[in-house]
Amino acid sequence: MTYYIESLDTVVPESDTEVVLVDVTTKVRGEQVTVTNVAERRYQKTGEVVFDQKLDDERLAAVYRAYAKVHHLVYQDEIKLIRHKIGISQRGFATLLGLSRASIEQYETGSLPTTSASRRIATLRNVNAFIIDQLFAVSDAMAQSSAAGC
Repeated sequence: MTYYIESLDTVVPESDTEVVLVDVTTKVRGEQVTVTNVAERRYQKTGEVVFDQKLDDERLAAVYRAYAKVHHLVYQDEIKLIRHKIGISQRGFATLLGLSRASIEQYETGSLPTTSASRRIATLRNVNAFIIDQLFAVSDAMAQSSAAGC
């Protein structure tokens, strides 16, 4: 693998780089968030930071996870776990929560949910698939009844 060093306008082999652990402070939703021991790739000759997509994704996830923890927001892994536990598709999950499928998809891939969406998702932590099936059955029955009455 090779990495591009922008200031030198050159490509260097991975062997000329090293991964070091650093503390990162960045803003999330206008608030400073600090995460310690985050991996960062540097060019050994100059110490310059080298862009590494995988490490950048991991850094961003660590920052978002830290923010979510401080603000008691559910985060992508927990959202997926809750949805899988009750055995429901992203579309069904979104419908149940009054959110869009795109929102659920974004939350499950690392976007931070709003406080309101996070609270709604968290309410389903202890709900089982049977209850969800019953809710959808009642909803379907009401929709059919409405359609028949038109």
